[in-house]
Amino acid sequence: MAEFVLAVPYAVASVLAFSAVSKLRHIGTFVEQIADYRLVPYSIARPVALSVLAAEVISCVLLLDPKTVILGSILSSTLFFVFLLALSSAWRSGRRISCGCFGGTSQVDAVGPASLVRTSLLLTCALLSAFSVSQVRIEHFFIAALIVLLILISTEVSRLLFELSGKSRELALVLNQE
Repeated sequence: MAEFVLAVPYAVASVLAFSAVSKLRHIGTFVEQIADYRLVPYSIARPVALSVLAAEVISCVLLLDPKTVILGSILSSTLFFVFLLALSSAWRSGRRISCGCFGGTSQVDAVGPASLVRTSLLLTCALLSAFSVSQVRIEHFFIAALIVLLILISTEVSRLLFELSGKSRELALVLNQE
């Protein structure tokens, strides 16, 4: 269990790095995604998007150094908490928007149970990162890769279960009408 906790900051850092690079490649799309949440005026969506990008990069760097991992944990936990609040707000309001998590626009990136599960798991990992202040060992990177894989699998399973529950409701309605 201790090795798991020691590897968590590297898992969170890798997700944040991937996310930042993806958003940077499609910054215009990310700005629109920020605006779609309707939590900030459109006029400041670009500065907010750039601030999010900067915070992701800074968190990533801080998480990679055992001397600054606690600061990285605090910053990344704050980011994921704010993301979770924004996702929850959009989902509760019934808007079908891209979560903007990785700068994409596909249906897989839509705000919903999968993005809520993924962000909750990442928030948990970011919080756990505060307890990881040791020297880097190669196995931590392999464990970190497994953690990311488990988060991705959990996200996909939650998305599929939500879709299946909707399809089962539709089937029940059809069967009740016959």
